[in-house]
Formats: sequence, structure tokens, C-alpha cells
Amino acid sequence: METLNISGTELRKTIWAVVLGIALLKLTDAVLALLPLFIR
Repeated sequence: METLNISGTELRKTIWAVVLGIALLKLTDAVLALLPLFIR
């Protein structure tokens, strides 16, 4: 049971890391796309 719980927690952490990583990449893309508008 404990092994399942640990792997489940690790899996959740990994999924969160992937989701946050993708969100961060998309956010960076959006910022870089909008940057010229603010500079000008």
C-alpha cells in the first residue's frame, strides 16, 4: 500500500511539473509575442 501511495504522489508531482512547464512555455511565448507592442 505504501509503495502505491508513494508512486501515486510521485506521479502527481510529475504531472504537475509537466503541466506547469507547458504553461510556462506558453506564457513565455505570449510575453515574447507581445513585447514589441510594449517597446514600441
